[in-house]
Amino acid sequence: MKEITKGKQANIRVEEVRHVPVIRKRIEIADRASEYYQALLHYREDLQAHDIRVPRLEGVELDDTGITTTEEFIPSKDVAQNIEGRVNGWEQELHMVVDTVCRLSNGTQSSVFIDAKPDNWIVHKGRLHFIDLFPPPLKGKDGHVKPYTEEIYGRPKGFFTFTYGDIRGQITKLLAVLKLTDEDAYRKVATSILDRVTENVTGKSADYIKDQDSQGYPDLDAMYRDEAVMSTLIPALLWYIS
Repeated sequence: MKEITKGKQANIRVEEVRHVPVIRKRIEIADRASEYYQALLHYREDLQAHDIRVPRLEGVELDDTGITTTEEFIPSKDVAQNIEGRVNGWEQELHMVVDTVCRLSNGTQSSVFIDAKPDNWIVHKGRLHFIDLFPPPLKGKDGHVKPYTEEIYGRPKGFFTFTYGDIRGQITKLLAVLKLTDEDAYRKVATSILDRVTENVTGKSADYIKDQDSQGYPDLDAMYRDEAVMSTLIPALLWYIS
């Protein structure tokens, strides 16, 4: 599986405001910028309502060409960086991510959509923070991610509904990305992660995750290799969405 980011990425930099470091994020988006602006605010509220810590929002600006946010600077490396550097406790940080994602699941669907990759999380002073808030994947009434535009996401809507809003997609993507980027780390934690999934996720979802892991994540591999596969694979996986 080769993960290729096709959507529009935010320009992120560290700046100082009144001698205090902040994170400035800029996303250029001409189409439906106002809708994404409102979704971003709602997404932050949704995460916090589900006890997910996010960086404090210092400001958000909407203009004719995009959205700029100013967020609290958290002086810690993300979980992926700690894995790469083998920072003491990296395994526990990854377990915190998995436990959080499992907690949000009702067995299949997640109560809030999250891209659970390790580089989207920071552990600071023992507390887990989610830092990837754009694009803001709200859960629509039809069960799919919203708002959605191909310009922003770069892949079909169903792909993100599965990998952001379904425990099977969230965990298999987390493990597959880890295996792709750092196979030694994957070998050290895969069994413990699958054990945690078995303890916290019931029924066929846990079986699916374990089966995909044992086979090398064929569903995700097929999705990344050939988007045409998604037209049949995604509806079958998202059977609970009408």
